[in-house]
Amino acid sequence: MSEGKGFMTVRKVLCPVAFEENSLAVLRIAKEIAATQGATLLLVHVAPIVMVPMEWTLEPYKAAAEDARERLQKIASQLGDQLKCEIIVRVGDPPQGIIVMATHAKADLIVMATHGRTGISHFVLGSVAERVVREAPCPVLTIRPETIVAKASAPQAPGT
Repeated sequence: MSEGKGFMTVRKVLCPVAFEENSLAVLRIAKEIAATQGATLLLVHVAPIVMVPMEWTLEPYKAAAEDARERLQKIASQLGDQLKCEIIVRVGDPPQGIIVMATHAKADLIVMATHGRTGISHFVLGSVAERVVREAPCPVLTIRPETIVAKASAPQAPGT
């Protein structure tokens, strides 16, 4: 990230995609930011590893990663030719994977969804967004997807 004349220059926008409604809604905003800035959009997916107490292999995770790569390529192709996209897929702990990828790719901004977990669900599962905000090497824009839905369904003023 570079700064000039008081404004942040964004060259790489990293957007974690979990293929669920929240992250796909936020992807539209990440696309707009990248397009406005002339930045590269990094589409990132981290396939989580679920440990089991039996003998296990990485084969299912490799298949999940390949499936994620194909899905991200399809998403990237739908974003248009004007936007430069890079696809990054890893297997591991999602927050750590996002942080490592942001560091290695030298991302200037991370744009990601929050999932609004509270109570015991938040305690047990934690928050990917919370951990990324705490440990990311760059600014993180977190968006509650319900605010996107609310704005999309709100009546528009004439001429907007």
